[in-house]
Amino acid sequence: MSYAARDSWTIPTIQGGKRRRANPLVPLRLAQNKAMKCEKEANRLSLFRFNRRIPCLAFVAFGIAAIVSPDAGSAQFEAKVLSKAECEFIETYDQENDSYNFASDFAYMAHTLDLTADDCSESCSAPLRKRTLDIDVSFVPSEDAQIEAFLQALVNFELFAEDTTGLSVTIRPLLEPNVGKGGTIVFFAVDKSNMQVFLELFSGHTSLNRLIRAAILPDTTCFASFPKWNDVSEPALAFINAEHYGTPEKIASCVREEAFNSLGLVGDPQGDQSLFTDLRWRGPEWPAPGFFVYGDRDYVMMRLLYRPDFEIGQGYEETLSEVNEIIDLECRR
Repeated sequence: MSYAARDSWTIPTIQGGKRRRANPLVPLRLAQNKAMKCEKEANRLSLFRFNRRIPCLAFVAFGIAAIVSPDAGSAQFEAKVLSKAECEFIETYDQENDSYNFASDFAYMAHTLDLTADDCSESCSAPLRKRTLDIDVSFVPSEDAQIEAFLQALVNFELFAEDTTGLSVTIRPLLEPNVGKGGTIVFFAVDKSNMQVFLELFSGHTSLNRLIRAAILPDTTCFASFPKWNDVSEPALAFINAEHYGTPEKIASCVREEAFNSLGLVGDPQGDQSLFTDLRWRGPEWPAPGFFVYGDRDYVMMRLLYRPDFEIGQGYEETLSEVNEIIDLECRR
């Protein structure tokens, strides 16, 4: 799907409906409380075997105008060989899965077009893609209660993306999403009260209108659309069913998952409905029960994807061959 790029879109004020209209400013007290909670929880997250750096992020007073880590922008990403711990994880992953292994799962997630397919027999014809531009994240909520869940998920994603891809993550002000230039990810929380606003916003894009209408169907949780990428624009549009799945847990899970997919591993792991379905591979609960963060599988796979061995545009067979070669060379010799 392709559409004419614009630098930014300004969402009209959301009126009507039973839900409370989202306030574009997060209160200072909320920001201060979240900073203190982040400080307390940092130690638990630092137990991740493959997460090299978990600083406490500072929440800026004016909502999500910016979320900045103490040394944001200073990290230099370097692709490294698989560590002993990562090799042990891959071996465990292979032993505990019967119908597929780590390598086939990685290639499937990078190339599948049919997210309902269980394997790559017919569905893995999409060329490999990964981001080259720093990431610009926007969120359009349907009510204020969703903002905190979004922030919690972005704390996890910002650190994950920096650690695995070397790209920086910035957050735009609420209700001012960027769907034009840059490495953009825009999250729309869609319900009956604001669906018409989004339909009018994208009135010239038939495919997007179909997706927006589908976003509030009872069997839809969340999904993303990836318009054509080029040298100056790498957009992803994510739609969350806030009509039926608007709880903080669901909002946070959708933000983490669709943000992860937008980095290049688009498919769900084979045999799973999401990154957080299988308790063996998902990360721990943070900052509260029901909120699952990225797990070891997510870190190892994304770091592999952003190695120079995997080139944008290459096909499934090449990816499968290369990931097997890397594992053989770095883990089994």
